[in-house]
Amino acid sequence: MPYRNLAEWAAIHPGSSQSSSRTPSSNGTLFLEDVKAYIRRFVTRELPGTVPYDAKVVLFTKEHARWLNDVVRYVQNQGQLVYALIKRLLDDTPLLYPELADSVRRMLHTLSHDLLQQCMSIIADQMEKERFPFVGDRDYYIECVRKYRMVYEMHPVPDYETELKLMAEGQAYIDIASARVYEMVTSTLHNSFLLRLSSVIEQCVMGDDGQLVHCVTEPETTQQP
Repeated sequence: MPYRNLAEWAAIHPGSSQSSSRTPSSNGTLFLEDVKAYIRRFVTRELPGTVPYDAKVVLFTKEHARWLNDVVRYVQNQGQLVYALIKRLLDDTPLLYPELADSVRRMLHTLSHDLLQQCMSIIADQMEKERFPFVGDRDYYIECVRKYRMVYEMHPVPDYETELKLMAEGQAYIDIASARVYEMVTSTLHNSFLLRLSSVIEQCVMGDDGQLVHCVTEPETTQQP
């Protein structure tokens, strides 16, 4: 009987089914024989029914590598959205000296780019720490494992207890770690990029020695007589 994989197992372990008589289908379905073959690669002297620790670590490490690619794309996309917003705001803002528009645009683009790179450096440091499996709230993790075990045991299959255990523990950890990564990335983007960028722009426009305040003017229709 086919079982759904842990977070895109077929993509993480494209060769895991080579030693199995059955292979995952095109929709990502995983057979328990594939899980058994994966675990067998790491078995040394473990007691029966025990999932080798290295099997979990390799699984989580490969999942982390996929997350890293997603995080890089996400942060870059957010940067592009900010660049586009700055350009649109400048295009819609009347300037006392229109010939300075390109210089102002380049300055703000460079500023936002530099801040985004600093933000990405912070995120990269945090992602490096995520390479090593860690669960702070052990009770919550056990509860998540129990939840997935209940799902898998709805269709009991004899002789696959170890495989179901790995699937439950793996999916529980992935749920917890992915939520932790999401919160870290979004909060870092907010605090280290967006808030810092808006603060610097405000200082430039509103400050006594601002670089933009002398270039920006209100439309004639809104100026006070």
